[in-house]
Amino acid sequence: MAASFARGRCVGSDLLRPITRRLFPPPLSSPSTSRFSLSLSTATEAGHPLRVISLEGLGLDTSGAWKQVVHQVQGVFEESRATGLACFYLDAGSIVPKESIARGYENLKAFHGLSDEVKVKYHSTRSRISRGWVPLFEEPAYEQKVSHVEAFDLGMEVSEEDAAGDPGIGPNVWPSELKSFRKEVYGLYQELTDVSDVLFRIFAHALELEDLDSLGRHSTTKARSVMRLLRYPPETVQVVVQDDGKDIGISAHTDFECFTLIHQSAKGLQVLGADGRWVEVPPLPDSDTSFVVLIGDMLECWTNGELLATPHRVVRPKDGRERMSLIRFNGLDNDTLVLPFPKFGKPKPKYERGIRQGDHLQEAADKAQKNTERLLEKGDLPPSKYSAQNSAKTL
Repeated sequence: MAASFARGRCVGSDLLRPITRRLFPPPLSSPSTSRFSLSLSTATEAGHPLRVISLEGLGLDTSGAWKQVVHQVQGVFEESRATGLACFYLDAGSIVPKESIARGYENLKAFHGLSDEVKVKYHSTRSRISRGWVPLFEEPAYEQKVSHVEAFDLGMEVSEEDAAGDPGIGPNVWPSELKSFRKEVYGLYQELTDVSDVLFRIFAHALELEDLDSLGRHSTTKARSVMRLLRYPPETVQVVVQDDGKDIGISAHTDFECFTLIHQSAKGLQVLGADGRWVEVPPLPDSDTSFVVLIGDMLECWTNGELLATPHRVVRPKDGRERMSLIRFNGLDNDTLVLPFPKFGKPKPKYERGIRQGDHLQEAADKAQKNTERLLEKGDLPPSKYSAQNSAKTL
């Protein structure tokens, strides 16, 4: 679920917090087998549409548990060549307790339960870096389809002085009406940073890169990593009917960073397979701490297309209940220029000039803005009640 293009941070290996250090092994030699050393069956246990990988035990048996997780990720990467699904379930309960996730949802519901008259004080257009509230029908249009979702966006806390005008980097906005919101929501953000730090190194190892910091070193305190608290209203709330008859929560797109962590309260997430079919990816029924991990555009470029960013969308459930989701995007510093690693061969034309993280996000924002303008011109999108009145304000 791509954000409102203000994504803010991930910690690099030189700034690891204590919990993350316990989970990182000493440098390991790359597996001696071929690039993706495991070729595993695409069938998953218990009928889950994606493979399930757990981080449990990484801090106890560093080499054995670490290698097992790396091999499982390599299996996902190998399978994705045929399926097109560079994604998997990740049980992160050893780093993110279920209580933290529960508090995340409690705060999500508390904020979105405030009146619009209160929430408008935290409208994202009042923040230089678009942090805060994104009302219903103001989500960027990744296709020329109307999304049915409202959001609260936050990222790494960076002062305006330290941000120095860097796009997408700066301070968050916090609702003063909710006393525990800042502590609990930002605490969850930091725990997901720990997960992201681990995954950057797992991915580097799974891709058989000699330096396990090859990816994560480009994700510092000024990286574009944002967390979103998303609410998809029930069908009883105003709906814009799409031409394909689908009730779209967020329209189809790939994510613009390296990878994404998605926790969801109800089904609705769909990923697009290589056969052109949409695959349902519901929450795991037996785990409160499992996230869906989606590969994004930057990792696709780094691997010269060996890994393909996962197209995905959200279709609102038909049971009349609202759907909620906690999303963490994991990007790079604005000025990071990603080029394919030499081990993946001569760069394909799509990647030969590289992708700069900040430019890529801006290009995506420009495209979404044009789609939004077309929807408004056609009368398919209700005009915003808030953006114009807040566009000249800052928090």
